[in-house]
Parts: sequence; C-alpha cells; structure tokens
Amino acid sequence: AAMQFHARAYPAIVNGRSVVQCRVIGADPEGILQARSDRISAHMSWQLLEQDQNWEAEHDRALLNVPIVGTAFKKSYYDPSKGHNVSELVLAKDLVLNYWAKSVDACPVKTHIIPLFRNDIHERCRRGIYRDILEESWYTSTAQPTTSQQSDAADRRAGLVQPESTDITPFIFLEQHCSLDLDGDGYAEPYIVTIEEQSRYVVRIVTRFNRIEDVEYNDKRQVIRIRAMEYFTKIPFIPSPDGGIMDIGFGVLLGPLNESVSSLINQLIDSGTMSNTAGGFL
Repeated sequence: AAMQFHARAYPAIVNGRSVVQCRVIGADPEGILQARSDRISAHMSWQLLEQDQNWEAEHDRALLNVPIVGTAFKKSYYDPSKGHNVSELVLAKDLVLNYWAKSVDACPVKTHIIPLFRNDIHERCRRGIYRDILEESWYTSTAQPTTSQQSDAADRRAGLVQPESTDITPFIFLEQHCSLDLDGDGYAEPYIVTIEEQSRYVVRIVTRFNRIEDVEYNDKRQVIRIRAMEYFTKIPFIPSPDGGIMDIGFGVLLGPLNESVSSLINQLIDSGTMSNTAGGFL
C-alpha cells in the first residue's frame, strides 16, 4: 500500500519541470499579475529541481516514509554554506514537538535534532554561523554517541552492538525554535537557539524574524506581536484520532496486528514442540 501511494503521489507532485504553480488573486485585466506569477513559478521550480540538487531525492523518500510512519516534515531555509535556499526532509523522530499542539505554527517550542560531523562544525565556526568553539574541551574530545534505556534494549533484542566513539562520530546539536524574553520587556520574541546536546553549550542564537513588517505595534509604539518565520512544513497522512499533531500511517495500523500474529505463531510452534518432544524429570 505504501509503494502504491508513492507511485501515485510522486508523478502528481513532480509532473514535468513545473513543480511550483502560483495563482493570481483578484482582477488582472492586463495580465501583469499573471506574468509575474509565471515568472515566480518558473524561478521557484528551478530552485527546487536544479539549484537544490537534493530536493527531488528527499521528496521521493518523504512520499515513501509518510504512508508508513504517518508524518514527515520539510524544513525550508536559506543555507549560507550552500549559498541558496534548501528544503530538506526531516523525519518525525528528528523533530520534537508538543504532541497536543494544534499545528506546527502554533507549537511554542520545536527542537530539531541535527547530527554534525567535525568538519561541518569547523566550517560553520569559520563562517561565523556558530560562535568560536574550536578550543572548547567538548569539541576537542571525541564525540560520545547518545544512548537511552530504550535504544539499548532494542539493540540487545536485535543483537546489535553500539560502535565505539571515533573521530567520525557526529556531534548531536539541538536547534530549538522557541520564544525568549531576552530584553525583559515582558514579551517573548521568537528566536532560534542551537546547543550541543552533551555539553549543553550554546553555539548560536538568532532571531526568527527578519523584516520590520513582522513586528506589530500599538499607538504607544509598544510591541503587540511578532510574526515568526516558520521553517517546518508538515506532510500528513491519516489524521490522528486523538487529536495529536503526529498523524498515523500504515505502520501504526498494522503494528498491533503484526504483534498478535507473531504471538499466535510462537504459541503454535511452542505447543507443537511440547507435543512432539518428550518431557519430564529424570
């Protein structure tokens, strides 16, 4: 079913070289707005299909991941390292949200879990994206992989062994899209705070708005509201019946059935083994 959904959805979205199609709202007797709409559509389609070389492959992955898991996200932003806008796939396990938030926009705190290798961190420090942490003790030492009781138990069941830390073990950064009242005026402004998970070291704080039009004032020039930029777009599948922000997919629907079938098969095999094998005490 997931393969069939992917086979139908992909050609419906990536249909030729015109991925983005803008529409005109209101009267346009001279066709000026339509001509502008066509130019924007052509330019944004070029950005997705040509300039951002990973967009098509990651969207392909998203359309196969969504029907199984139920939810995926696209993160759209300007990447200063690449010098152009990017739209990358963020799996549901890598974006921490309040489950009962009404939408991604309304969620007060969003945390993106980002693994970065040492060269990536070095480049961001040299570009001025991150503060200079090249001499910090946690950076000069070997990164430690993040583990938990659940992941350790899952590894033991699967017969896997946690690899040892090496120079190519990535550091885990937490990019938190939140609101902070750093100026003490009583209103929490939208910020993006990035920290290193193990050391809790803050490497970057930037505002989550970049235009003066995003700030709304009253008659006394007091800040009423700041419209924050939203980086994440949710790709849903089946809405969750309990009203949570994470939708459900075929994997969630088939999971209990698979567990029941596995238990029944195991019980039948155990019963047959007990019947065919002599048992008792000597």
